Amino acid sequence: MTALMQVFFKVTQGQVANPEWEARLEGVSCKFRELADKAKGWSRDKAAAQASDG
Repeated sequence: MTALMQVFFKVTQGQVANPEWEARLEGVSCKFRELADKAKGWSRDKAAAQASDG
């Protein structure tokens, strides 16, 4: 599982989510919308932490 995650992160590094698919998924599932909001918050927090470190 760890090796699979390493490959996934390497392959997807720098990619941006397709806004059309994001909108479709958010429209279908409130659970997905909540998960996406949490992920966006996590990435903003991580970016802010990295900015303050360097």
